[in-house]
Amino acid sequence: MTRRLLLAAALATPVQAQLPGAAVDVLDYRFELALSDQDDEIDGRALIAFRVLRPVSEVVFDLDDPAQGSAVEAGGKAGEGRPAGGMVVSSVTLAGQALGFRQQDDRLFVVLDRGAAAGERRRIEIRYRGVPADGFTIGTNRHGERTFFADNWPNRAHHWLPVVDHPSDKAHVAFVVTAPSHYQVVATGAFVEAVDLGDGLRRTEWRSRAPVATKVMAVGVARFVRHRQAMVDGVPVETWVYPQDRDVGLRAFAPAARVVGTFERRLGDYPYTKLFNVQTTTRWGGLENAGNVFYDEDAIDSENGIETLIAHEIAHQWFGDSVTESDWLHVWLSEGLATYLTACYLDWTYGRGRFMGQMDAARERVFRYLDQAPDSVIVPESVPDPRRLLSPNVYQKAAWVLHMLRGEIGDGTFWKGMRTYYERFRDRNASTDDFAAVMEEVSGRRLDWFFDQWLRRPGVPELEIEWEFDTESS
Repeated sequence: MTRRLLLAAALATPVQAQLPGAAVDVLDYRFELALSDQDDEIDGRALIAFRVLRPVSEVVFDLDDPAQGSAVEAGGKAGEGRPAGGMVVSSVTLAGQALGFRQQDDRLFVVLDRGAAAGERRRIEIRYRGVPADGFTIGTNRHGERTFFADNWPNRAHHWLPVVDHPSDKAHVAFVVTAPSHYQVVATGAFVEAVDLGDGLRRTEWRSRAPVATKVMAVGVARFVRHRQAMVDGVPVETWVYPQDRDVGLRAFAPAARVVGTFERRLGDYPYTKLFNVQTTTRWGGLENAGNVFYDEDAIDSENGIETLIAHEIAHQWFGDSVTESDWLHVWLSEGLATYLTACYLDWTYGRGRFMGQMDAARERVFRYLDQAPDSVIVPESVPDPRRLLSPNVYQKAAWVLHMLRGEIGDGTFWKGMRTYYERFRDRNASTDDFAAVMEEVSGRRLDWFFDQWLRRPGVPELEIEWEFDTESS
């Protein structure tokens, strides 16, 4: 994920970090969503398959409720009398039988009449509707055309989807979107079908073949021009841009296929069935949704091109998306690795000068940041809001830590460690300790001293130099 401005996250409305739903492990989501041009309300049906982790009589999902959103809107797009900024659940069922439920404090509590033992599996259906307060942006693009875009990072999916909104609970997902037929729909996973329903409506389905975290689940609905740039080892690399931006968009995203191929050679197979680069209204400069990178709609206008932005977001497909941090405290495993891999891509593609230029700029950003926050660390002990972790610490300083680690254990060992880390934790979660353990394994050395001083302690390297001049020997 790439920020437009460093302060954007810090100044945003705080988001309480959700803890994992300790009682359940979600296995599969199926979201059936109906969208309209008449208002901003979504009509949703969610099918959620989960495994029970401990004996329970009640399970809990994250879902924004109207009491937590704004008051009932008196007019405007949402329509009079409809909730603005909240999802209203109308029913929850299990095998056709109604279940008791309540919505409270951005949670949906579902009563399992007969309870459930550890290891048992359940599949419930939730019917709901409402106007998303966040996480799913319904508005107009820079050409004044109506668009619908998911924008879930870090934990904003629950504003429009009933989920366990934490990176530690990854699941397969299907999106089945019914929308006016003049739109194209892109979403997480592989394309399943598009069916014209009549009355100007089309139903489009995409389904993932790998589990993903809610933060990188995505849906985009707009008028698009779709262009297949290349096939890279069987993976389609495509550009999706607004029709008015076709030519400039195709030029801007042209480096994507080369980036995918370069990272595959160094890291291992690309983890998903596709790589689509999509022009959107995301609040971020780039957002690494799994298989669908969403870019700020104005990014394509950059006079200097966006190859480094593309490289950063594609690097996330390996680290951040496929290998996902187990908790927000370890977000450097996503952002730091993507930042360093971007610099490495420039090295492999254009030479050492570009690499050092990128790393020098990173170092200067770290120094400027530490002047403001000298006691900050890369891996803190706790975090009340995951967005407040976004700083040069987890991007640029973490990239330098990786570069120092590479120097410490050697080039070949470092890249062996990166490949091993990806292979071992692909489609899973990992922590800082997991990453460190892999690097210790491949190097045959204890590295706790290294990770402790650079990740959990503040500051930067300081050199003390003493010299003396011997006039006689000169």
